Amino acid sequence: MEEANVKSLAATMGKRTVNIGMNNDSIKLLRSALGGRNKSLVAVEGIWLNAKILASRTQIEVLYVCPAMIRTPEAVDLLSSVIGWVVGDVHIVSEGVYHRLSEPKLDEGIISLCRLPKISLDEVRLREKELVLLLDGLENPGNVGTIIRTAEAVGVCAVLIYHGQTSVTNPRTVRSSLCSVLSFPVI
Repeated sequence: MEEANVKSLAATMGKRTVNIGMNNDSIKLLRSALGGRNKSLVAVEGIWLNAKILASRTQIEVLYVCPAMIRTPEAVDLLSSVIGWVVGDVHIVSEGVYHRLSEPKLDEGIISLCRLPKISLDEVRLREKELVLLLDGLENPGNVGTIIRTAEAVGVCAVLIYHGQTSVTNPRTVRSSLCSVLSFPVI
């Protein structure tokens, strides 16, 4: 996909596009989310997971796009939909910048930065015989994400993380949960 096409698509949806490099403050914010250091923002990489965001109707704060890596009709269609959910800017990055940011196997040209829902225990409405899952001291982010995804699939009401050694904003947790951390109560 050409950069001009991304800019045109964003403009038709009233979104501003900005070309940015590694020294931009927005890249620093993205890197903190990709490193799991930002506890309120989640970085979501790739076509499949961004499609999950759309299905969950999660608001996208900022979108990072590498036009040269948008190669399939499915990716173009998804990008069109994702841009509609962006509340901030659409940042255009080069392939070099994208490769420095993304996981090696996720060269799909799209990274979304989403706000993690703030859910307190008081907001979880428990009915009789509903299940709440307590995770105590788990360290592996992939395991945490898989458990969260499975809990949602089997009808658990919420997941509580106690003495957790990993964060729900860790990219591996987000990936292995298939973005369930954005649509399911995790406290």
